[in-house]
Order: sequence, then structure tokens, then C-alpha cells
Amino acid sequence: MAEPRQQLKGILITVAGVLILSPDGLLTTMLSMNDWALIFWRGVLLAISLMAMTVILHGRKALAVTKAIGWTGIGVGILFGTGTIFFVLAVRLTTIANALFLLSVAPLFGAVFSRIFLGERIAPRTYLTALIVAGGTALIFGGNLSGQNLWGNLAALAVAAAGGGFFVMLRSRPMPDPAPAFALGGLFAALVGLVLAPSDLGVPDGDLLPLLILGLFVLPVSFALAGRGPRYLPAPEVNLIMLLEAVFGPIWGVIIIGQIPSGLVLTGGAIVLATLACHFAIGFIKEQKVKVRSQSRP
Repeated sequence: MAEPRQQLKGILITVAGVLILSPDGLLTTMLSMNDWALIFWRGVLLAISLMAMTVILHGRKALAVTKAIGWTGIGVGILFGTGTIFFVLAVRLTTIANALFLLSVAPLFGAVFSRIFLGERIAPRTYLTALIVAGGTALIFGGNLSGQNLWGNLAALAVAAAGGGFFVMLRSRPMPDPAPAFALGGLFAALVGLVLAPSDLGVPDGDLLPLLILGLFVLPVSFALAGRGPRYLPAPEVNLIMLLEAVFGPIWGVIIIGQIPSGLVLTGGAIVLATLACHFAIGFIKEQKVKVRSQSRP
């Protein structure tokens, strides 16, 4: 079992990462530039920030750490970049609440992908969780079966699938530091944005400061903090804490831009979050019991 001090450190690091990340949807929604230009600049700034952090953290070993990501890191980068692209489209086409509620199902995609590609056993409770979450997801979609909200919801599910995919790839081949892989993902997203953006990639004056805050602080710092949580905490506990983004993110939308979710969306979101919270809590309790038994054996 993790030492209480180490566990507290992991909780504080992960919570700080989630809280810093929580305005991501709001800032992305408020920027006035076109979607593809935003994807370009978001990717460029994220890549610059993460590579700078890699150099600061690893010094002369930064190049070796970057090379160590291998082909798995390239795959992680492509999936991460794909998720970045669809995240921007999701929060711009639907509400922040819709997008974040749907994004929270990423661990279920990860469980399915782990079963398919790694041959890992899926706990029976995961099937029940998936069934209930599917019902909550259907409610979120219920009032948005046409127009851009539908496409935004589908984009959010694509982000969840990409997130589940790259977490499975990270587990399949651990690397010294995944930051270079995420930086590669930023470059991939930037390349797609560059190809698909209109001719003008300029940043409107009113967008410059929030874009810099997003790309140089919110995204890299939150990923750096949340990514270190699993060093001190079991995976179920990290997943529990990460659900806070789907709670705080919509609150930013309500307070700042008055984006109030419908009753159907709130009901579906509550079902999704409560079910996932119970699922991860049970997983954490079982994992702790196994550790206690293993430590009590002579």
C-alpha cells in the first residue's frame, strides 16, 4: 500500500492538474479564430511547451528521452493529436458540459482496447458500468440528434476513444517520459490544422492572451502534473480524480458565458459520472485489499 505521505502527494498533484485543465473547454469556446487555425496554434504551442519542459527536466538526456519513445510513442502521439483535433471540434460544436461528460468515458474505451489488444481480462462490473454509462450517454445525445450538437457529441466520443487508445499504448510499452510523444501529437494536430485551415492563420488581437495562456500554461502544466499522479496512486484513484474535470469544466461555462446544460444533459451526465465514480472506487478498494494481503504474507 502506498505510504500516506506519498498518496497525499499523488492526490494533490493530480487534483492540481485537473483544476488547471478545467478551463480548457471554456477558453477553447471563447476564442474567435476559426477551428482549424485554433487547432494549428494549439498544437504548435503545446509542442513547444512540452519539449521545453522535457529539456528543463532532463537536461542533456532530453534527446535520449525523446528517442526512447520509439514507435509506440509515435502511435501515442498520433492518437493524442487526433484527440486534440476532435476536442476542439467537440467544444466548438456542442456545449462544454456535453463534451466533458462524454469525454469522461475514455477509461471504458481503454478497458475494451486493453481486452482486444493486450488480452487483459475485463472485470464483470465493467460490463455493467458500460451498460449504465451507455444509457446516460443516450440521454446526453437525446436532445441533440440533429445539427452541430450531434456532430460535437460524436467528436467528443472520438476524443474519448483516442484517449483510451493512447493510454493502452502507454501501458503496453512504458517510456521514461511520455511528454515528447505528446509533443509529437501537438505537431501532428498542427500539421492537420495547417492543411485544413483557411489561408489566414493570424490570431485576432482579443485571442492572443487566452491562446497563450491555454497553449503555454493550461495544457502543458496540467498534463505534466496529472501525468505524474499514477507514480503515487493506483490507476482507479487517478481515474476518480480525473472525473473532476467533467464537474468543474461545465461550471466555468455556466459562470463565464452562461452556457447552462439542459435537464436531459444534466441527468445523463450525472448518471455517467456517478456510475464511473462507483466503478473506480470499487476498483481502488479491491486493489488496496490485494496489496494488504500481499504485504501480510510471510
